[in-house]
Amino acid sequence: MSISFSDIPGHSNLYLDFMYEFNNVSNFYRKDFRAFEEYEATFTRVLSTQRADRNELTRIIKNQYSDFQPCEKSLNNIDLLAQKDTIAVVTGQQLGLFGGPLYTFYKIVTAIKLADDLQKKHPAYNFVPVFWMEGDDHDFKEISYVEFPDQSGSLLSVKYGDDEKENENKISVSKLIIEEEAISEFFNKIDPLLRDNDFKFKLVSELKEIYSSGKSFGKVFSEFIFKFFDKYGLVILNPSDGEIKKLLIPVFRKEIDNFRTHADTLVETSADLEERYHTQVKLRPVNLFFTTADGRFAIEPDGDFRLRGKRTVFSKDSLINELNGHPEKFSPNVILRPICQDFLLPTGFYIGGPGEIGYFAQLIPLYNQFGIEQPYLYPRISATLLERNVSNTLQKYNLNFLDLLIPEKDLNTLTMKEIATIQVDELFASVRKEIDQSFQSLGNELVKIDPNSADLTEKTKQRAVQGLDILEDKIRKAQENRHEISIRQVNRAKNAVFPESILQERRLNLVYFLYKYGPGFPDRLFDMLEINNFQHQVLEI
Repeated sequence: MSISFSDIPGHSNLYLDFMYEFNNVSNFYRKDFRAFEEYEATFTRVLSTQRADRNELTRIIKNQYSDFQPCEKSLNNIDLLAQKDTIAVVTGQQLGLFGGPLYTFYKIVTAIKLADDLQKKHPAYNFVPVFWMEGDDHDFKEISYVEFPDQSGSLLSVKYGDDEKENENKISVSKLIIEEEAISEFFNKIDPLLRDNDFKFKLVSELKEIYSSGKSFGKVFSEFIFKFFDKYGLVILNPSDGEIKKLLIPVFRKEIDNFRTHADTLVETSADLEERYHTQVKLRPVNLFFTTADGRFAIEPDGDFRLRGKRTVFSKDSLINELNGHPEKFSPNVILRPICQDFLLPTGFYIGGPGEIGYFAQLIPLYNQFGIEQPYLYPRISATLLERNVSNTLQKYNLNFLDLLIPEKDLNTLTMKEIATIQVDELFASVRKEIDQSFQSLGNELVKIDPNSADLTEKTKQRAVQGLDILEDKIRKAQENRHEISIRQVNRAKNAVFPESILQERRLNLVYFLYKYGPGFPDRLFDMLEINNFQHQVLEI
């Protein structure tokens, strides 16, 4: 089953127009991912763009794989990145625990399947799926937890580490080291949430082996992704590598030299966007961070340059000297990250979710400023996994998937209509109608006696209606209590697919489904998910 994103709460008008009314947003995005007939012209321009040395990039990626034993397809794909006729199909994500929410998995599947599909349709080119690890981010709080359902279906958050200590130095997440005490406590919290079954012991053992103390978060994230996707030829790239930063010196230098021009362009585009939709990213005057012993700080203009929140000041020459001598200290913000990515890689397609598609509308003009061909922005797969117990609940109460997306109170009312012998809403609606008609007739007669009685009559009616509302709420709750088991079943089904009014793919983790369905589940899901289906997929598992 597939459902239009317009039927799912929470999607912005900008995203909906990007998906279904592209003409409305063509000024912001410029390239329509559905314009298949224009693909090869774009490939030609991508391959003619001047960028980082491909041979050097390939060498660095191989070094990053030194602790892995990649399959032949992955090794071949790494080598293909050095070839002049290779197009990269790229996606990326922050380094969440256990790979982050399910949508990380869906992004990767989209990139792999799209690369395979393009290879069949455009055999003159090579297509390589690449995962860009967004490890320079220092917001550890955002990715420091995983969520598991409890027995009621409500989500419980399991956090790694201590809130008070959390990334106190604000170093890049990829460089944070896993501490033995913190990771042991983390797994101890998870254990009671996963009842013993045929898969638990092996799964937890494998996770503990990956997430062992002394490793960096960048290392364990790449190991987790490698475990599930290496066999499909996915190339994992860690851009926080110091050698990668050397390749990015031209991008960083151009941002330092021309930040005012870049900022003016971004401000103009963002202002146009704000008039019709919304802007997602707060703009900064310089799209770079600088790392010191104290942490990672935004670079800001201040006569010359300074670090935000610090007294550290650079002249332009001294900042450039730092860049040439220590490029590893520099990193892009969210606006400049795609430019860095597409300077390194011959990117023909970037696989993004609704949020990324939103902020890309602000940054696309930078591609011209940097002389880089803009890739197609391609929507990732979006899906909800419908487990058998949820399907059975829907069938039992004559509900459909979209019913689970409405507010809980409305869902309970809908459920009561199916199971209750007395329809409370219809009963009280009838009484309200009678009250309205009665007071209307009463008012018409009373004004003949006292022309000033209309206000008092209306206030009396409102008091009657308010009393009726209170009575209805009490009766409705009594009815729900009488059918408590049914209401609980339906709400558990809602929590499974739309927890706290957020799509499952943004909250649940692949590990939860590995625990329930075993190690073969990712391959099974990989086969079920469809690219070129630009709707939300509901998959019965």
